[in-house]
Amino acid sequence: MAAAEALTNALIVDAILKRCPDPSDIIQFRLVSTLWNEVILSFNSPPRVTVHLNRVVPWRGQVAQGPFISRRKLSSFPQKLLKSVALIAHPDHDAILPQAIDLLAHAKVSPHIQHLSVLGGASVGKFVHHIFAKCEFENLKNLRVVLDEERVHTYQRRYRDDVTLPEVSNPEISEKPKLLKIQYIVESKVFLGSDVSEEQQKFLGFLLAVTPNLESLRVKDDYFSELPAILGNLSEFRFTWNIRLDNTPDMVTLRNLNKFLEIVKVSLERLQLTVGFTGSRRSYDFAQFSGEFRFPADGIKNLKWFENGAMRIFKCGVRDLEKMGKLQHLDLCEIPNEVLQKANVYMGNILKRNKACWGGVTNLKLCWIEDLELLEKIGPSFPSLRRLNINVRLWNVNRGELNIFLRMIFERLASIKALTHISVGAPFPTRFSGFVDFLEYLATSFQDVSEVRLEHCTCDEWTEDGPFQRFYVPAEVDAKQMRRFRSLVPALLGCRELTEITGVDIARLQKGLVFRKGSPFQSELPWK
Repeated sequence: MAAAEALTNALIVDAILKRCPDPSDIIQFRLVSTLWNEVILSFNSPPRVTVHLNRVVPWRGQVAQGPFISRRKLSSFPQKLLKSVALIAHPDHDAILPQAIDLLAHAKVSPHIQHLSVLGGASVGKFVHHIFAKCEFENLKNLRVVLDEERVHTYQRRYRDDVTLPEVSNPEISEKPKLLKIQYIVESKVFLGSDVSEEQQKFLGFLLAVTPNLESLRVKDDYFSELPAILGNLSEFRFTWNIRLDNTPDMVTLRNLNKFLEIVKVSLERLQLTVGFTGSRRSYDFAQFSGEFRFPADGIKNLKWFENGAMRIFKCGVRDLEKMGKLQHLDLCEIPNEVLQKANVYMGNILKRNKACWGGVTNLKLCWIEDLELLEKIGPSFPSLRRLNINVRLWNVNRGELNIFLRMIFERLASIKALTHISVGAPFPTRFSGFVDFLEYLATSFQDVSEVRLEHCTCDEWTEDGPFQRFYVPAEVDAKQMRRFRSLVPALLGCRELTEITGVDIARLQKGLVFRKGSPFQSELPWK
């Protein structure tokens, strides 16, 4: 009785709904009662609910594309909840485009949409262009377009060739002053090559020409087109270059990227340049990119957040970084996913400057440090550093030093007094006794640091890719070492807010360790 009365109290219902973990459930909660519906519609800022115009349904043990939502049901959604729409543009169906336009245009839905997500195959760009030519989307703020041929063909088996969409009869698109964010993400496609990709990206050119207030652009593809020069407000740009290791990449991508950065250099505040390698080759010839990419000669002076995931491709030297005087977040990786010695050429030059070049940087991530002496250069170069994330390779460490390697890393970081968060990826000690020795050191050191996160990872001349777990077999986890380990738990729980260790397997019982202040230590190890 008390529960029934509580669920008819508007204040209690309001509190329940605001703690709903999945916003999509809000639509179903409207059906509970008139009161619940009224409470949901009374929200000043209702949770973002995504309405799927067409869903996937179970089919012979797999999934298939289901029918479109009816126009009547779509029209029944309150305008407050009809702000985010998703649809699947399956390339085998010639009826999908007119159905989507019918729902969006004739059901008068498009004026309310603020977020639009489209998943499709090779023709998804032209599909989106058709929709924008027919629907106004005057309040659209966020557009996400995903080209993933593998995924759409799991939704419905491929019985026939892809439908060839006609050219847009009226290619002109009305201005979209409220569109602030565009994402074009290619996850998988059958046909590669700059000609194919440039044709698929045509719709981007049409859209960017009518989005004068665009603030964020993300592109992930094997090619980057030459885009229009009307992007005076762009503050965030993320580009991921999909490169097949068994193909020669088209350098036109880098030349177009050079021109684009020259256009947006004044307004840009966040920049991410990364690569996605696919293929089976172990190593890669980075010399072919020499001289192809360059930053604007006078720099990107307003940049605050910069990630360079492949410095050997997107060449970034000391002088380029010195022109980024407002940097607060810096993430550098020279050669991603490569077992190659001397992969710290550029990074070594940066850290050996021996002067405080980046006094405003508070967040720093450096991948695959090869020389422990470089760690001692971090503090002088980044005097305001608060959060540090590093991965350390193992080229120049003797086998006998493996059991103290983690401690050697932390001892070189001790001089950076302002750190509040430390994350280290490195090889763990080979013996469990050495691991306990390090925990003993960690329990009494870096007590001013709020969080310490450790991950076992190794990439060295002996093990190459190496295991993702450091296994300590039951035979070496003896009673003496377990007593030492147990005695350290209270100190590790109390010395900082969080100490988290992943990539370790102790006696096949404990995978990972988490010591969080104010919480009990969860363990499956034998304590008696």
